[in-house]
Amino acid sequence: MEREDHSFLPPDKNTTIDFSHGLDNGRLNLDKSYYESYLSSHILHGRSLEKLEARKRELAGRETQLQDAQRQSLQLMEKIGQQSYLVPVKAGQTGRLRSTLEHATTEKEQLRELRKKTRSDNAFIIGLLYVLAGGLFITGDLIISKDIVAYAFGFKGFEAWSFAGGLAALSLLLKPAYERLVEDYYHRGNTRRYVYFKIGLIAFALTTLAVLGLYRYEAYRVDKMKAFLNNEAAYLQSGANGASTALVKQLDRLRQQRIQLNEELLNDPWGVWSFVLTGILFAVSGAVSLGIGMPVVQTYWKRWVQIPIRTRKMARLERRTAVRLEKAEAELGQLQAQKQIGEAQLATLPDQAELREEIRSLQAEIRELTDQMALYEVDRRIAQYNDGYSRGTAQQERLTSQPRSPGEVTVADDDLLRPSLQNGRNGKI
Repeated sequence: MEREDHSFLPPDKNTTIDFSHGLDNGRLNLDKSYYESYLSSHILHGRSLEKLEARKRELAGRETQLQDAQRQSLQLMEKIGQQSYLVPVKAGQTGRLRSTLEHATTEKEQLRELRKKTRSDNAFIIGLLYVLAGGLFITGDLIISKDIVAYAFGFKGFEAWSFAGGLAALSLLLKPAYERLVEDYYHRGNTRRYVYFKIGLIAFALTTLAVLGLYRYEAYRVDKMKAFLNNEAAYLQSGANGASTALVKQLDRLRQQRIQLNEELLNDPWGVWSFVLTGILFAVSGAVSLGIGMPVVQTYWKRWVQIPIRTRKMARLERRTAVRLEKAEAELGQLQAQKQIGEAQLATLPDQAELREEIRSLQAEIRELTDQMALYEVDRRIAQYNDGYSRGTAQQERLTSQPRSPGEVTVADDDLLRPSLQNGRNGKI
């Protein structure tokens, strides 16, 4: 049984036109290669046009993607650059704050341990009494120097006070010598020098007291004698009725005795040695008293006042620094996190070099497709021209072979004209 051929049935309008055109060409016995060339060029031109439009859209997308990538890359790089500058600065600030915090904490603990170790073998009241005694010695020396020595040299006013103050300040000058030559050795355990010094000082003090005692007794004796002479003069004056020559002589004798007693007291060697030894004793005693009392008072002052004040200062510094360090560490962590996020975002951006390469490839492909479309257009128009030319030739041959009256159109002529009309309507053969 013969199989029915339905391959000539067109699936759509274009294939219907192609089928009709091929049917006409077959009836006219025309060369089919012209229209086949036209169809091939026309289809390839359409496909190239579609591909060109797709590549243009793809090129526009790649260009937009490249612009977005460049814009985002610039923004991220600027942000990362700022953070790259701020992170070391903030890290340095955090390091300094951490160092300050560690220093404050360490010093606070050291001060607490130092306060526990800062002790004295003597009570505070003992040290205070020694300091007061040293002050009294310096004051006494100041008074003696001003009232006697300064006036003896003819100094008055400011000069007298300056001279007396300088002599009294010798206790302060002797204090370091006593501490370095005697007291330090005592604290180190070498008590021999300290014992010798104390024995010598005691002997010197007793000697000075003995001299002062002798001079005091002499002054007491002179005072009593002067009182006796004054009483005798008063008795003589009360018993006399008038100013007789004998009474005047007796009163003058008593006055001479009082003057003699004053001269004896002033010229008494015990008085001279009393002033000399007293000045030396006051200076040495003031230095010794200050040398003993000042370290004791200084120890308790350091334990009760200096160390607590310094400890509270370090505690306040520790609290303030801890708050600032916590804030700085939070800011540093935020900057580092932002920097890492920016770097991660920068890494996820499309590679600009690849995008540029793709754009160049698409531009080259578009140029190639444009050139191909131009060739397809030339082939299509040439094929269209050849097909029309062959139809015209066939029509001319038929017209010359079949004479007819003017204006008469045969069926064959209509077949020859139909493709030309379709070409006029559809823009193609």
